[in-house]
Amino acid sequence: MSLKKWCKNNYNKVLFVSLCVFSSIVYIQFIIGHYATDTYNIAYVGYDTYMKNWYLTDGRIFSAIFLFIMKIFNLSVESANTISLLFAIVITNISVMKIFNWTEKYVQIKNIKEKIILLIICYVIFWNFTYIENMYFLESSIMALSVLFYTMSAISLVEKNKYSFLKALMFAILGIISYQGTIGFLFILTALLTFIKNPKNYKANIVDIVKSGLIAGMAVIVDFAIVAIVENLIGTKQTRLSDFTRIFLNIKIILRNTKDVLTETCNLYPENLFIIWIIALLAILFVYEIKNKDEIIKEKISVILKYILLVILAIFSSSVIYIISMSGFWAGRLRFAIGSLIGILFLYIATQTRLFFRKEAKEKTFVSDVTIVLLVIYFLTVVVFNVFFMYEHRQVNKLEKQESERILEYISKYEEETKNEVKKVQVITIECEEEKSYYSQVAAHNVLTYNGLSANWSAVGCLNFFSQKELIEEKGEISQEILYEVMDNVEDEVCIGDTIYMKCYMY
Repeated sequence: MSLKKWCKNNYNKVLFVSLCVFSSIVYIQFIIGHYATDTYNIAYVGYDTYMKNWYLTDGRIFSAIFLFIMKIFNLSVESANTISLLFAIVITNISVMKIFNWTEKYVQIKNIKEKIILLIICYVIFWNFTYIENMYFLESSIMALSVLFYTMSAISLVEKNKYSFLKALMFAILGIISYQGTIGFLFILTALLTFIKNPKNYKANIVDIVKSGLIAGMAVIVDFAIVAIVENLIGTKQTRLSDFTRIFLNIKIILRNTKDVLTETCNLYPENLFIIWIIALLAILFVYEIKNKDEIIKEKISVILKYILLVILAIFSSSVIYIISMSGFWAGRLRFAIGSLIGILFLYIATQTRLFFRKEAKEKTFVSDVTIVLLVIYFLTVVVFNVFFMYEHRQVNKLEKQESERILEYISKYEEETKNEVKKVQVITIECEEEKSYYSQVAAHNVLTYNGLSANWSAVGCLNFFSQKELIEEKGEISQEILYEVMDNVEDEVCIGDTIYMKCYMY
């Protein structure tokens, strides 16, 4: 069999491998080695402690299993990170291919060009501008697994095969015990798929969306139950959830800050560009529907209203988790539904219009050409900014290493002069000065560019990791005398007795 014929017969395999190769090239800076702030913490406390006090306590069963496997094989955090990233690339592209193959059933694709267009659209749904945060953490593979499970849940629900509801619920539960932060994706993906499959069946649309909410709610209840069981078994306490008395306050915070989330997009995409994309695609859809003579007015209005509903659902589903928790409010990894939205809108337009997939060559118009160009531009902007942020992050890692070495020299000089051996670290958190947690040499200010030595959850781990010391974190009250001495010092670290006190600005 010739290569050309094999590729034709196995084009799904070829596309999948191509996606994996391309994604690996894009994320090569992460694959060859990098350190998230949480990675320093894992290295400091060890796999066992982190698995118990963080993953299991948070109900992230698969993340705990992953660390357990890394421990069995005695792998370093560097090796674990690379392995996780490679699995994440494979798993994420399985999600891409799932939606690609599913959509092919509902659109008429005539040639390889249109296949590539559809593939790019499906690609940017998952590999969006927020997803770089998911790839940043050591558990990237498990976060990717959660997205795949939610994708399978939405497909199962909309397809309505035998036991479809139970299958959808099972996948949602598997998704939530992988990673809770991406569950909002289930709502918006279900809405998209039901709009594609049932474009004129409004009852089916409503039922599917409501069912997705019910399934998500049931999955959350199961996750709460798992967390409660784990707390009783290992004696830990979940601290990320807010007290129920704060629900109304949290809702006010969400409403007050949603505009900033949409305009600033967690500093993972240029300011206001996300809003511009939504408006631009809506304008294209509006122009198309005005010129479309094959639809009645009711159908035209329906197409536009569903577009708006997708936008509303994305905003809602990315914010609903904050009703019970304010942890990570500005984190892109918890805004995956918003990150996926532009790709979802492109796929909606592709399936509801003939701008991408035309029945006849004569249907080619200026608007269709513009839409394809916009897709390519969006795809390129996501890739370019992801590459840029990875570069900035790796620069931060270099600066963290240099700063840790400087602090080590300071400790050594202090020990030589005072004959006091520094054995402990105590972190002093300075609130409302978050900007000091970024290096001046780094342009990007987001989760990827936090200075690990200025974040109170990673400072000790970061210092120990690069200095090769085994300093113990000291917690508890600090005497007023020592506190004044530390705060009056212009430096961010001060040695007193057997302890080094470090000022941190991210909390």
